[in-house]
Amino acid sequence: PRFALLHFGFQLSFRQLQDRDDDSHGVTRVPLSGYARVQGSPSGGVPGGDHVEHVLPEGQHLLHRSVTTDPRCGCSGAVFFPRCVGVFALWRISQQSKQFLLPLMPLEIPFAIAGEPIKAAGPAACCGLCAKTPLCAHYMWAYPNSSGWFTPSMCYLVSGPAHIKKPVHPSQSECVVSAPPPPPPLPPLPPAPPGAVSVLYVLVDDLRTQLEPYGHEYMHTPNLAKFADEAVVFTQAHCNSQMCVPTRNSFMSGRRPDVTRVFNDGIGNANFRVAGPNWTTFPEHFKNHGYFTTGVGKTFHPGSPPNFDQPTSWSNTTEYPYYYPSPTKCDVPTDVWCRIDNATAEFEDLEILAEGQRRLRAAAADPTGRPFFVAVGFHKPHTPYRAPGKWFDLYPPPNEIATAVEQEFPMDQNLTGLAWFSCKAEGAQYPINHSVPYPTDVQQLLRRAYYASVSFFDSNIGELLSTVDELGLTDKIITIFHADHGYQLGERNIYCKETCFNLATHVPLMIRAPMYHGNSGSRVSAMVELVSVFPTAVELAGVPPLDPTVKGEPALGGRSFAGLVKSPGTGPVASSFNISFSQYARARCLSDLFADQCEVKSDMGHFIGYSMRSPGLRYTRWVNVSIAGDPFWNQVIGEELYKENITSDDFDLSERMNIMYTPEANATDIQRLRAELAAHHGQSHP
Repeated sequence: PRFALLHFGFQLSFRQLQDRDDDSHGVTRVPLSGYARVQGSPSGGVPGGDHVEHVLPEGQHLLHRSVTTDPRCGCSGAVFFPRCVGVFALWRISQQSKQFLLPLMPLEIPFAIAGEPIKAAGPAACCGLCAKTPLCAHYMWAYPNSSGWFTPSMCYLVSGPAHIKKPVHPSQSECVVSAPPPPPPLPPLPPAPPGAVSVLYVLVDDLRTQLEPYGHEYMHTPNLAKFADEAVVFTQAHCNSQMCVPTRNSFMSGRRPDVTRVFNDGIGNANFRVAGPNWTTFPEHFKNHGYFTTGVGKTFHPGSPPNFDQPTSWSNTTEYPYYYPSPTKCDVPTDVWCRIDNATAEFEDLEILAEGQRRLRAAAADPTGRPFFVAVGFHKPHTPYRAPGKWFDLYPPPNEIATAVEQEFPMDQNLTGLAWFSCKAEGAQYPINHSVPYPTDVQQLLRRAYYASVSFFDSNIGELLSTVDELGLTDKIITIFHADHGYQLGERNIYCKETCFNLATHVPLMIRAPMYHGNSGSRVSAMVELVSVFPTAVELAGVPPLDPTVKGEPALGGRSFAGLVKSPGTGPVASSFNISFSQYARARCLSDLFADQCEVKSDMGHFIGYSMRSPGLRYTRWVNVSIAGDPFWNQVIGEELYKENITSDDFDLSERMNIMYTPEANATDIQRLRAELAAHHGQSHP
C-alpha cells in the first residue's frame, strides 16, 4: 500500500534542513522513526499553531534540530503519526518559503492499513480509536480540505509493532506510546570457521581515480599511495550503476541492478529489500558465520534500505547501533564548495573517522576473539566540496589549475541527448547546459575544491589505517577500499556521475590481504566489478560462499576475483575477467536535449542506458523502459561505441569520439557487443 498524496496548507517554521543529500535532486529524504506531533496554523486548516516536531529515538536520523524527548503525541493537533521504525518517505520542501508542499509516496512501507476507514469527528477521536484497537500502531486522519488518496474526515488505522496506551491521566488528550515487548532471543550463531580473517571495509563517495597511485602525481594523497604499496591495485574496476542509491544497493547486497530492481529517479524499487526481504547482504553473510559486524557512515545509502538494514546486517545494534551523522553543508546551503578555516567547525567525516576507530578498537578487544567485519563509509569528496583550508593550500592558486580538455558535449557525433546530464542538483548556483561550459575561473575553483576534498579524505583514511597499525592488525586483517562510482569533473561539461561514460563507472579499488603479502604493490588490469567484491572478500577471509538455496534467494550477481589477489598477473585467471556491465536510468525530460525522445518514442519518458566495457571498447545502448525498469529492448533511442585505451588513465583521452555511426566502426564488433549485452540482461538479440 502507498500513502495518500495530501496537501496541507500551512507553513513550516523549522530551520534550513540539515540532512538533505544532494543525490535527491531537490527532494529531501526524511526517514521517519518514532512518531510526530504536527501542528499548523488555523488559517491553514490545522489547529494549534505552526510548529512541526518529530520525536525519534536517540541517535536516529532527524528531520530537523527542534526535537523533543516528550514520549507523547498530541492528538488534538495530529494529522499523521508514523509509529513504525524504518518507515522512509519523500517530502518535497520549498526552500524559499519553507512551505510544506506535498508528502510523496513512501519508499518502504512495512505495514498495511488495517481494515476500512472509519468516520471520525477529528484527529482526537481517531487517536482514541487507535488506542482501543490492539493491532493499531499509528493512525491518520484526513482533514476536510485534504486532497489525495485518503477520503477527507476519515480515520485510517495502521498496524505495526508499536504499542499504544490510553491517556494515563484524565486531563491528557494524548495517546501514550509504550515500548514494544522485547523480541524472543535469536538462536545463537555458529562460530566463525577456523582461521577466518577479519575484514575492514572502507568506502568513499564520488571519488574517481585521480589519485597518486593511479599515476596522478600532482594529487596529494600520500596515505592512499602508501596503502597501494601494501595492497593489490585494480586499475580497471567498474561500478554497476553510476548513482549512489543503486550502486550501493548492488554491491552491499551482491546483486546486480536488474535483480535488486533499484535504479534511480523513481524507476523501480526504493531498495533491494522490496525485491528480496530475505536476501543475505555482504555484512550479514559474515555475521551469519560468527563475525561481529558493525557499520559507520555511508555504506548502505541512507534510507535505502531503511535504518541501514539494522539489525539484519549488523551485530549487537543495542550497544553498537549503526552510526551515521548528518552531512554538513556550507554556510550558504546551495554552495557546491567552501573552504573552512574555523578550527572548531564540524565535519561529518571526522565524526565517522572517530566512531570507526572506536569500533575497530572494540572489535579488536573482543574477549571472545571472534573475527570482525567493520565497515566505514566516508562522505567526501561528495558535494559540497567542504574541507578545512589546509587541504586547499596543498594545491596551486585557482588560476593555475588545469581544466578539462573536452569541455563541450559533442552533439555532432549522433549522440542521444540522454548521454548528457546537467547535474543541476550538484551545483545550483552555476547554471549549465550542454553547449556552454562554465567560465574557466569557475571550473578552476570547482576542481581545486574537489582536490582539497580528496586530500581531506586521504587524511581520514590515513588516520583509520594508522589505528589498524596501532592495534597490531596490519598483517592480520583484510582491508578493502573502493569508491561507490566514478565522477566527471568538467569533461564534456559534466560535473557529476550520472552518465554511462567511462569516467562515471571507473573506480579506485585496492585490497590488502596479509596472507598474500608477497603480492603487495601489484597492479592488476583485469576488468572487475563492484558487485563481485562481496564473494571476493568471502573467499579471501576463509568464509564459506553464500548458498542461495538455504533461504531460496537469488545467487550473487558477481564472481570472486580473489584469484587476482592471490596471483596477480596476466594468466588465465586475469584473462577471464575481461568485461564489465553497468546501467544508468533516466526518468522524465531532465533537459531540453530530451524533448524529442520524450514526445516521440518514450513510454512515460523513462530510459536506461545499458553499457558494457571491454579492454578495447565501450558499447552503450539507450532504450525505453517502464516505470518498473523493464526494458523495451527493441525501442532503441541511441547507441554509442568508443575505442578505449586500457593502459591509460588520462581523463582527457577517454571516449572522445562516438564511432558507432562512422566507417571506423567494425560491423562484427557491433554485432558481438549487441549480442553480449542483450544476453547479459536476459534479452533476445534483436
